[in-house]
Amino acid sequence: MWVLQAASYVYRQQYGTSARHGSFHDQMRHTAYRQLVSWCWQWLGRNNRVVLPACAVAKIRETFPSNGNYVGFEL
Repeated sequence: MWVLQAASYVYRQQYGTSARHGSFHDQMRHTAYRQLVSWCWQWLGRNNRVVLPACAVAKIRETFPSNGNYVGFEL
């Protein structure tokens, strides 16, 4: 948890006002996805996307549930 909070802080410092806002779980879920991608594929760039393993997505969603329904990836 502390690693994700530290990574989220660095992300907000780096991207400023364009950083993702929302509930604590929204921020931690977004950061967990980013950290997983960074760990597996390094930095991909703005418009480069990869499909995350379903087991990882399920665990992240279980750990940091959304308040509403999941709608999938949005630009």
